[in-house]
Amino acid sequence: MQQVTELELKAIRAQMNPHFLFNALSAIQMLINKNDIKQSNIALAKFGKLMRLILENSEKQTVSLEDEIKTLKLYIELEALRFPFNYNLNIDPALDQENMEIPSMIIQPYIENAIKHGISKIVEGGKIIISTKKINENWIELTILNSGELGYQVDTGIGIENSKRRLDLQY
Repeated sequence: MQQVTELELKAIRAQMNPHFLFNALSAIQMLINKNDIKQSNIALAKFGKLMRLILENSEKQTVSLEDEIKTLKLYIELEALRFPFNYNLNIDPALDQENMEIPSMIIQPYIENAIKHGISKIVEGGKIIISTKKINENWIELTILNSGELGYQVDTGIGIENSKRRLDLQY
């Protein structure tokens, strides 16, 4: 069962990495096209750090929560260049980020989905809130929400159905 799970994770990572890279490069390309040299350089430096983390973690089955969060922050910051949104990352202080191991790149596809379906079509004011909570020594709870300034009760995303309709209309 463990081998099957590891193979599934490997397949997911192989499919996701091209999206991950393409999205980050698209953000940098947009800045270059706007002739924003300062932000282009900042984004390129973040992209370089992101690539280093991905390459360092690519052969590992698991990574520390701390490393996963570093990777997520860089990814989100690059995506925020393409789509105007804010984010909060709330990490439970009870979590031992340095020693807690999780599968590498397991959280990123969910954040990508929240951006793609909830935030990317909003002109301004979108926000993603990512929270972790320690359940016990072996379990953490991860919550990813599209939220407005009023907190978790207000969803600023347009929703998956409206997102699908807008995608259909664009082609």
